[in-house]
Amino acid sequence: MDFELRDRVKRTLKKSHSALNEARILYSQDLLPGTISRAYSSIFHSAAAVLMSEDFDIFKPSALVSFFNREIVKRDLIEPDYYKMFVNAHECYQAAEFDAYIDINPKTAGYILEIAQRFVERMERYLMENGWL
Repeated sequence: MDFELRDRVKRTLKKSHSALNEARILYSQDLLPGTISRAYSSIFHSAAAVLMSEDFDIFKPSALVSFFNREIVKRDLIEPDYYKMFVNAHECYQAAEFDAYIDINPKTAGYILEIAQRFVERMERYLMENGWL
């Protein structure tokens, strides 16, 4: 195993955990668009860590979502529900970040935060099971 790559995977997962903690703080302060943004960031970085472990180094958001589906889910490395979570969070992130007319409610932000928690936990378990952590 490439120890430099292992370190990058660990650092990327750590970034994911930091973003998730930031999302929790923002949610507790009723900063809902920020909650969604940081929750999505946690999903993005944990998916990136898994892709890195499979020898893919992609950091463009739209490419990462499709590569995650093609290279991780379609190869039965992670359950399909996690791809659906990723897509759902990506769509909410896009709306929260770029749609000036959208009104984010606490239920939606809480749901995305919950998805992020589950997603990060599953990606971390995958990395542990495969000797990356």
